[in-house]
Amino acid sequence: MTIEEKLRDSFESQFAEPPYEFSFLRYGEDDAWPGHYANYTVQCAWEGYLAGALAVVPGEFK
Repeated sequence: MTIEEKLRDSFESQFAEPPYEFSFLRYGEDDAWPGHYANYTVQCAWEGYLAGALAVVPGEFK
């Protein structure tokens, strides 16, 4: 499991709970944005979460 997969699991478990209760439906491999969340707000939250996690220890996850 890659670090991004671990972080995605953490993100989804954290934001599935109240008060957020995000829907994690993602586009399929044949769609315009494969792997992205269908809800743009969730996609933006994921990108911010990922960037923040990767910035904690620069170079650690590259």
